[in-house]
Amino acid sequence: PKKPEMRRTDKSNIKSKRSYSKQIDNKNSSLYTNKAWLLTGFSDGEASFYLSILKNDKYSTGFSIQLFFEISLHKKDKAILELFQSFWGVGTIRDNPEFVKFKVTNSEDLKVVIDHFDNYPLITQKYVDFQLFKKAFDIFKSKEHLTLEGLNKLVGIKASMNRNNLPL
Repeated sequence: PKKPEMRRTDKSNIKSKRSYSKQIDNKNSSLYTNKAWLLTGFSDGEASFYLSILKNDKYSTGFSIQLFFEISLHKKDKAILELFQSFWGVGTIRDNPEFVKFKVTNSEDLKVVIDHFDNYPLITQKYVDFQLFKKAFDIFKSKEHLTLEGLNKLVGIKASMNRNNLPL
């Protein structure tokens, strides 16, 4: 049998690789959509939505509120977290000896995360936690959390989160 001939790299191939990243950035492209769904699917299994209510006398209600989205993975999987960060353009990645964390805390950045899951919905129990998180975010954004009534709503939401509840 005759050996196949070795060919030089065709320059048009290099050009198409350059346009690949542009296609991913185009929100109407199938590559962008597939990546968005990949992030949603991964989040369904690995992400967490948190609502933290901490005693803090600096606030009129006596409590501070923090909302955040987080994914923790083994340090060998840092590239996955970098994919989230580059796709959304938000969040921080922190390295620890055994694991890495991707965390989004800023309210404007959380809006990016919320918009993503509104457009590419979660399909597991995590969907319920996301809906509760979104309610808490709305209370926070409207500054209702600065009232006792708003704080009580957040306490109720926190008690329902991450409890394997039935769908809303």
